[in-house]
Amino acid sequence: MQPQKRSVEHASLPTQVVSIIADVLKEHGISDNLLLEGTTLMPSALRHQTTYVRYEQLLRILENALNLYPKPGLGLEVGRREHVASWGLLGFAVMTVADLRAVLEIGNRYYLSGPALYDLHSYIEGNDSIIQVVTPRPIGRLLPVVVEELFATVCTVFPELIGEPFRVKELQVTYDRPAYSHLYDEFFQCPVRYNAPANHLVFDSAYLDKPLVNANPVSALLSQQLCEQALQNHAHEADLCHTIKLILLRKPDRFPNMEAVADELQMSPRTLRRRLSAEETSYQTLVDEVRRDLAIGYLRDTRLSLAEVAERIGFTEYGNFRKAFRRWTGHAPSHYRNDDTVEDRG
Repeated sequence: MQPQKRSVEHASLPTQVVSIIADVLKEHGISDNLLLEGTTLMPSALRHQTTYVRYEQLLRILENALNLYPKPGLGLEVGRREHVASWGLLGFAVMTVADLRAVLEIGNRYYLSGPALYDLHSYIEGNDSIIQVVTPRPIGRLLPVVVEELFATVCTVFPELIGEPFRVKELQVTYDRPAYSHLYDEFFQCPVRYNAPANHLVFDSAYLDKPLVNANPVSALLSQQLCEQALQNHAHEADLCHTIKLILLRKPDRFPNMEAVADELQMSPRTLRRRLSAEETSYQTLVDEVRRDLAIGYLRDTRLSLAEVAERIGFTEYGNFRKAFRRWTGHAPSHYRNDDTVEDRG
């Protein structure tokens, strides 16, 4: 199950998730106008599948929702309301494939309902299957909402697809334990590891071969062909720099070289270099930007030591990381710490 999908910060996305958020808030007397404040979107747009929301608009909507929602666990509440049938063409493709293994392969390639906020990967380690959420850039207090929504959606949709209960072995999240962590325990019913290196939902790989209740090979083939067409239609909106950054984020401790990235993008290294030059950047600049953003995120949102942060982003020596970080930001790494547990004057 190798990641294939390209999701980019400048992509547009359907209004499905926003519509669910609006429904949740409406139950508490909160209007669509308040939810959409500052986005230029009209409430009527939420009911049309042809309407697309831009990245910055979605960030504003989530900020508004967090400020307006009177209860904790907004992402959990949205995720529990997700249903495959509401996903349109993608939902039909997901419902008709043979098993959960195929579902994850489709998700890796075609999942378009949240591309601006996260990149979705799935892979196998031994007897465990792992679904990973990676955000293109640090999103601060929105991260728990995004992770909750995705993982809650998985736990809602998978039983629907296979017609039997789905158990999670472990949940790993990169942020601190929230004040409402009891809601995680109630919803996921598994051990939860906070301040983890990555956002992972771990489950038994035996689930991968579970047949789907609505499997139909003919319908599956047709719907995937249509999904492929839709993916190509959105390709013109992709920003090359952000696509490359999402490739880099898969293995932040072992970044691929430019030749490997060019091969994955199906172009020659010379073409990639030329296209990046046209955008007034370079491959190394993008690597440095990813390292910088990851480092800032680790420093602000985790309790990892400075040496551990350096290792997480591919530095074998802390001194080299410290020099690079100062070059990127003008500050020592300790400048971004939320506490005084680490002293770094270098």
